[in-house]
Amino acid sequence: AALPPQGVWEITVEAKGFGPQTQTGLTFLSNSQPVLNFSLKPGSVEQKVTVAGEAPVVETDKTEIDQTINTSQVNDLPLNGRNFFTLAQLAPGAVSLNQGTGGLTFNGQGERQLTVLADGMTNQLREIRTLPGDLSGANGTFNLSVVDDVQVITNNFSAEFGRSPAGVINVVTKSGTNDFHGSGFIYGRPGAWDASNGLTGLNPDFDRLQWGATVGGPIIRDKIHFLASYEQENQTQNDAGITSTLQSNPGQLVVQPFKSINFFGKVDMQLTKNNRLDVRYNLLRSRVDNINVGGLNTTQQADLIVDNPQNITAGLTSVFSSHLVNEFRFSWTYDRVDICSEDYPCSLKPDFSNVPPEIIYPGQGTLGPDDSLPQNLRENGFQWSDKLSHTVGKHNLKAEPWLALRIRNTPA
Repeated sequence: AALPPQGVWEITVEAKGFGPQTQTGLTFLSNSQPVLNFSLKPGSVEQKVTVAGEAPVVETDKTEIDQTINTSQVNDLPLNGRNFFTLAQLAPGAVSLNQGTGGLTFNGQGERQLTVLADGMTNQLREIRTLPGDLSGANGTFNLSVVDDVQVITNNFSAEFGRSPAGVINVVTKSGTNDFHGSGFIYGRPGAWDASNGLTGLNPDFDRLQWGATVGGPIIRDKIHFLASYEQENQTQNDAGITSTLQSNPGQLVVQPFKSINFFGKVDMQLTKNNRLDVRYNLLRSRVDNINVGGLNTTQQADLIVDNPQNITAGLTSVFSSHLVNEFRFSWTYDRVDICSEDYPCSLKPDFSNVPPEIIYPGQGTLGPDDSLPQNLRENGFQWSDKLSHTVGKHNLKAEPWLALRIRNTPA
């Protein structure tokens, strides 16, 4: 708990009358409790044994069933859409329901029974989850460039995770280092290259463009570091064809545009030798139009979804001794969601005086706007946690009070 979550480590053990031994190339992943064995031989301090390599560290005292996707895999594995939730599907027992970011089940459990953690805090404060399991919209809360590793725990997880009978996804974000570094990307998927539908002969014309950049480095070397990232996505595709005879031009394909921007910023500070503070902010803005159209649903049924969450998380890690470590964390989330008809104002206080009724003609189609809309959410979420870890002999004791508060804004 006292180590920063990223980096390659070197550990040296010394004792009077014995030659020192060093192990290098050690990598510690999230929620890991590795056991390192050292064998010191009698000798002078000038004699030194170094064990080099990057073999995986074995954890012999854990019984949970998990899988960790490390930094190299996050960077190198090809992901359609650059959604880090796709990585969770690599875990045994994980099944994707193709319902956006949160559409995952583990071992047959319900999709809303999944716990998602980001840097130690739950990432799913939404009281009414439009997309089950996750906080944000179709592209996830974090862009892939800032994800350091993803751990998926599917069985026998410890009590410190709790709140979930299904599984846990634990995400750790990257931090800046003493060296300036940056990267950029652009991914294109031209719709003109799509194959036509084998039955209709129509081209879905799925067109996606994603681009972004990440930069990080020192503000004060060995003291304060930063990391910032920006990503944008523009996507269009033809929605399902309208077969209703009530549509003026049956067979019409409606273009469904999607746009999102994703910003992430993080600063970590080594306040003293034994105290480290990290603060991060992330923002997502996304909108998708012309959904719920196709088949017997005419263009009058077209809806839109606007999803605008943002979050601030801060953590203070204090090392009181080699056996006692405390981690205090606070998180604030503001979640704004609007699900509305395309043809009528999207408001917390909707005016239905000029809205026509929804009329369903069995076997022919549906006219008028969706009568269940608009649906709006304005929610502030607050979390506090304070985890104390105390090692006594071969036992690691942990205590953590956790408090969550949700405040929903509703029209008067």
